[in-house]
Amino acid sequence: NLSIYAGAVLGPVSPALQTIHVIAMMFNGASSFILMDEGTPISGNAGTATPNGITLGAQAAGAALIANAIYREQIIIKGTYTTDYARKMNRALKRTNAIS
Repeated sequence: NLSIYAGAVLGPVSPALQTIHVIAMMFNGASSFILMDEGTPISGNAGTATPNGITLGAQAAGAALIANAIYREQIIIKGTYTTDYARKMNRALKRTNAIS
């Protein structure tokens, strides 16, 4: 499961194991979202805390729960963007990485 947190938890999305997914996340207070592939976004309030890092592969609290995942690419964009823009990025990343 994958959630985002900036003072409040938003999510999770649950990518199937042994499959490749493109996941976009937007931190923007009550207008935050997570978009997996080109599905329906999970939107809501992820909080407004100042970001201080990224935790990949485990819980942010440091619990011994590791992810069963391989990360191929990470793109960080300053500012806000829409779910339509996220879908365009998802399509481009899928083409670039030969993901069906």
